[in-house]
Amino acid sequence: MDFYQSPYNYLILFGLIITVVFGVYLLARTNIGQSYIKEHLPLHFREVGLSAIIFALVYSSFFVDISNLRSEAAVKMISLDNDVSFLAESLPNIDKDHSQVLDQYGELKRYLDLEDLKRLDTATKLSDAQSLAQRIKASLDSLEYRFNLSRYSGYTGNYSNLANLNPNPDAFDEKMAYLGESIKEIENRKRLIEGVYARKKDELNIVSHQLDALQKSNYTENIFYAMRALSLGALGALVTLIATNIIGIQKIEKSIGLFKLSNYWSLLISHAFLGAVVSVVIFGLFYTKQLTIFQPDNTTGTNSTPPEFWRVTMLCILAGAFAEKLYSAASHKVDQYVDEDKKKDI
Repeated sequence: MDFYQSPYNYLILFGLIITVVFGVYLLARTNIGQSYIKEHLPLHFREVGLSAIIFALVYSSFFVDISNLRSEAAVKMISLDNDVSFLAESLPNIDKDHSQVLDQYGELKRYLDLEDLKRLDTATKLSDAQSLAQRIKASLDSLEYRFNLSRYSGYTGNYSNLANLNPNPDAFDEKMAYLGESIKEIENRKRLIEGVYARKKDELNIVSHQLDALQKSNYTENIFYAMRALSLGALGALVTLIATNIIGIQKIEKSIGLFKLSNYWSLLISHAFLGAVVSVVIFGLFYTKQLTIFQPDNTTGTNSTPPEFWRVTMLCILAGAFAEKLYSAASHKVDQYVDEDKKKDI
């Protein structure tokens, strides 16, 4: 028996939930439970928070594919290209059938004033024209359904007075009038499809130009490299922080645990932020081979080789790991420079 079909399973599940809730309530009401909640529960929240941050950084560093960072224009271009190709294949067939049914309708109209003897062969021609008109309308129905034409302005869903016509099967004139209204409906609906086709071609051209501009600017690649550099730098800084304070590589006398520090979150965020910033700076320096913001004339631009995955990984993690040291060294140099300037002014 399935789990959802047995009422005993629901009773067992409900009993477990009640037991857990009652146990937590009793634990919170006792001195032992209150001391545990006061002393250890905040530490568990900090551990879970640190684990979540590290998981997010590892995912951003190693499991994000650059193809997933494509802009919406790329996805829209694929859809538009499929629609334009489908309409380019469908409309010529509809135009061909439309021209054929117009010729048949014109020929049948010339027989209206002839004697009854000549109408023996017009019945077959009229039946063929009606069948062809129905086939065209079926093709238009499928196109309107596929492209959801009700969302376009000007669509009414009823282009003729066919609903008011009920031709007599034996009346040639009434059947011809019905065929004429069918042809008018086909022309109106075909005109709407052609307008949609023209709009989609214009949208496809615009999106193609946008994607060309994005590819020339290397926007997606730069975002991907910057994201990896930020994530790897923050990850390296947090690994250093954990190794120093939890594993105890640099043991400090009477040192308290990392999770018990009063400034835990500020320390965590500042290390991660500093590591990310230093990592991006170091990666940008190695990637562009320059410090100036002006582009040299001898750079290869888009022909440059993209950086290798594992070289970027090692560089950014090391930069993040030594971010605090690099920042301290730079700050010390700046402080010395400022102090020397003050001494000169005295």
